[in-house]
Amino acid sequence: MNLDEIRVFSFDIFDTAITRWVARPTDLFFLMQRGLRNRTSEFPAFLIEDFWRCRVKAELRARIQALRQKRSEIALEDIYRRLKAICGLDTNQVIQLMNLEKDLEYQSICPIAWTWNEIRGLKQNGRRVIFTSDTYLPASLIESMLSKVCEGSGSFVTPDDKNSPRGQVSGYDVDSHKIYISNALGLKKHSGELFHHILKEERCQPHELCHCGDDVHSDLYVPFKMGIRIYGLTDAEVKEKLRFYHLKKFARSMKYLRYL
Repeated sequence: MNLDEIRVFSFDIFDTAITRWVARPTDLFFLMQRGLRNRTSEFPAFLIEDFWRCRVKAELRARIQALRQKRSEIALEDIYRRLKAICGLDTNQVIQLMNLEKDLEYQSICPIAWTWNEIRGLKQNGRRVIFTSDTYLPASLIESMLSKVCEGSGSFVTPDDKNSPRGQVSGYDVDSHKIYISNALGLKKHSGELFHHILKEERCQPHELCHCGDDVHSDLYVPFKMGIRIYGLTDAEVKEKLRFYHLKKFARSMKYLRYL
């Protein structure tokens, strides 16, 4: 890849720039459920015992409602609006739960060493770096997460630390104008709309934008189809990774239909 023609380097946020200290994002809901047991007088007993299931159901219903309204993304408030209806909660209870989730999200994140090193190298060479994410979390929380990493309050495992398994991180240049969040813009990487928006805002052609992310569809197939370069991969390597993509996607769809 000829990096000289690249004007903007885009990095996905979750599981690319930062990750969580849990196996799956929904595991945070189990932690919330455990925390609610200390607040038995504030919430219904059935919610305390089965918060994980209620939270997952609320998000699913929020996404279905968004599709009906032809909206491409939801916000955290949309999810808790549905949870309020499902569980018969009052406004104060909803605010408490939403703040608890945001606090846990903030506490659970840590930086990914490889990405941080790549970004640091790009910044040292004067290259423009932006962050891009499909997420229902508010932009203010995402900025706080990246600021936490930038301030060095997170840690990561790096192979260069021979005497200590952990290294301190600093160096993410957090600038709200360099963070593109789907729920703030109503546009998603998944559909390609967010990438079109970035190209317009950054005033660059597709071949002048290079993207890095972990999702095969949103971070590989969609941008590559648009002519956007994929970080660390040649065109031939991208094509090889996507070789059986459509077949696998069809197989997943058929598996899903069995449960409808």
